Amino acid sequence: MQAVLAVMEKLEKGKRAYLFLLLFGLLFFLPGLASLPTTDRDESRFAQASKQMLETGNYVDIRFQEVPRYKKPIGIYWLQVATVKLAGQPLEVIWPYRIPSSLGALATVLLTCFFGRRFFNRRAGLLAGVLVASCLLLGVEARLAKTDAALLATITAMQGLLGLLYLERHERLKGRWPLVLLFWFACGVGVLIKGPLPPVIALATILSLALFDRQLSLIRTLRPLAGLLLLAAIVLPWFIAIQSATGGEFMQKAFFGDFLPKLLAGQESHGAPPGYYLLLFPLLFWPGSLFALRYLPQLWQRRSEDIVRFLFAWLIPAWIIFELVPTKLPHYVMPFFPAIALLTAVGMSQPATLGRAAGKLCRLLSGLGVLVWLVTALLLCIGLPLLPIWFHQFEPWHLLPLLGGLFILRGAWKLHKDLPPLCVVPLFLLGALLVFPITFTDILPRIELPWSSRQVAGILDDHPPGRLISVGFAEPSLPFLNGTATKLTDVQGALKLLSDDSFRYLLLEGRQKPRFAEMAPGLLERLYLLQAFDSYNYSKGKKMRLELYAKP
Repeated sequence: MQAVLAVMEKLEKGKRAYLFLLLFGLLFFLPGLASLPTTDRDESRFAQASKQMLETGNYVDIRFQEVPRYKKPIGIYWLQVATVKLAGQPLEVIWPYRIPSSLGALATVLLTCFFGRRFFNRRAGLLAGVLVASCLLLGVEARLAKTDAALLATITAMQGLLGLLYLERHERLKGRWPLVLLFWFACGVGVLIKGPLPPVIALATILSLALFDRQLSLIRTLRPLAGLLLLAAIVLPWFIAIQSATGGEFMQKAFFGDFLPKLLAGQESHGAPPGYYLLLFPLLFWPGSLFALRYLPQLWQRRSEDIVRFLFAWLIPAWIIFELVPTKLPHYVMPFFPAIALLTAVGMSQPATLGRAAGKLCRLLSGLGVLVWLVTALLLCIGLPLLPIWFHQFEPWHLLPLLGGLFILRGAWKLHKDLPPLCVVPLFLLGALLVFPITFTDILPRIELPWSSRQVAGILDDHPPGRLISVGFAEPSLPFLNGTATKLTDVQGALKLLSDDSFRYLLLEGRQKPRFAEMAPGLLERLYLLQAFDSYNYSKGKKMRLELYAKP
């Protein structure tokens, strides 16, 4: 214990905490950035739309092939375009599109530490940064070319600044204008990345604090008129441009076609009842969720403290809103992870005891959470090594997740025996470092079955260039890896396109083959079968048999 405390004290001083977390974040987020194949569906859609901006030079409109993609604002596409240009790689290479997500994850970790030091103390900031960096969901999102990790950085900055302003709400405004402007700037950038979500979270926090405090001093501190003007200056130029370019279609599709349906019903088969996120939390924040289940409830007794009350106002009201919205996806609650990490870190640094009445309820919920946490640990640490064994791709280093799981379970046992949490943290860190990097770097990329588009691209690399027609397999990774001109169509559409000399290749899903033979008898026999292979469409949960043909 003394050795751990000595190391902690050294890491907490000055800039060492940030340097440690930067190195720690790089170890967590970079492995697998290049080796993990392009995933379906959201990542491929975002990356393909950014790719088309680079191909066409149109940086205002958002399209996936010929189809308008008016679900999210432009921010993430601009970030991806910038990193792809800087990387100088071929446009079908995925890792440059993922850099904004990795940078967003790193920024989130460092910002969480910074605000933890300002809100509480240096140790709480360091522990909170470690908890965020090592959580499963952020590790996944940091490697995907999507909005969520970059958005999290803006929300962490926005809410952290809001917390600083809340602590100083009774003081004179002089000297706080930089914080006010940075708050609105972070909010505006967040809107440009993912629409109204950042203002919703900020507003839920502000209103709940106003109700609790029975005063509007925080609202006055934020200077809403000047702030909204700054936010408009960030968002409106592109919004006006896209509305003009699309004849008002963007607003129609973004609000009435995407945002509003998510509020009214489970969209795209992603509906779930209230309590869904609460049940999933031990998995999403794993392995640090075990600390959260144990120490976060203890902080409720300290809600009379301004900053603890602020963090609960960040967490609880918006979380309830998300639980009530019918459409649910796991990453929707990631904006609350910094608040959870900060509260948990304080609980770890300054353990308290719960009252008897609160203890019963918390024990019940914590018991269920620990069960989910334990199942997650077993699935990850035993299941991950089994994957390459099952597919005959096993290497000795694939046992690292199992070893990492043993370290984490050892730490969990020590925590159960009421050992100080700081003794357990090193075991969790070492275990997580053994589980996550090897999983994304080697275990998942090595398995061929889910990566159909990569297999097709690999086959076509050895043959003359030509456009591809796909019938029965329409995942967005296919045009990203095999060219924007790839046509995703049905049998009838494919028969028309095959008469075009620019289309040289045909990808046919096995269930479409009888229909193809019925409509064009003998045509497949006149094509050259390059390769047939089994695959698995994880987006639909279906096994497939794909056949790739070429014109003679």
